Amino acid sequence: MSEIKKNALGSIGFGVVLGLLILIGLSVMPPVTQRAFVAIETARFPVVGTAELHNFRDVPNGCEFAATAPKLRSCPWRQTLVYLGSRSGMNVLISSDPHKDKPTLRDVGVLEWETIFVPVGCSELGRTFADAYHQCRTEGGSMTRSKFWNKSNKDRTND
Repeated sequence: MSEIKKNALGSIGFGVVLGLLILIGLSVMPPVTQRAFVAIETARFPVVGTAELHNFRDVPNGCEFAATAPKLRSCPWRQTLVYLGSRSGMNVLISSDPHKDKPTLRDVGVLEWETIFVPVGCSELGRTFADAYHQCRTEGGSMTRSKFWNKSNKDRTND
């Protein structure tokens, strides 16, 4: 067999082996790779920027307020989760349905909500944070998390 044919067969064999290794690697690694990608996307490419909370009012069983936030990417909203505690430490989920109305703008731009409800008193709002989740990739895939608010701007002395 000529030297050219040997090199061609060697290259094809190498390509087949490399392709199989990549397929096997992708079938084993996606959860780790996916978590790393989501973490980078959350930090560098959020869908919404940090919300500004205002017009706080105590209501039975909690606090209502208005909010504005920049929407930076056009991805459909899926869920907002509100936690009591520290983002970097101990926390507990206190609400998975804080929005009492849809924002006035639903695409890229400034989103505005008239009523968001959190089941803690307004005096405790400084101990909360929230994350918004959007579907930027295919249905069923991982969602993009945006840090919706980091402790309330109601009482900055509690930071």
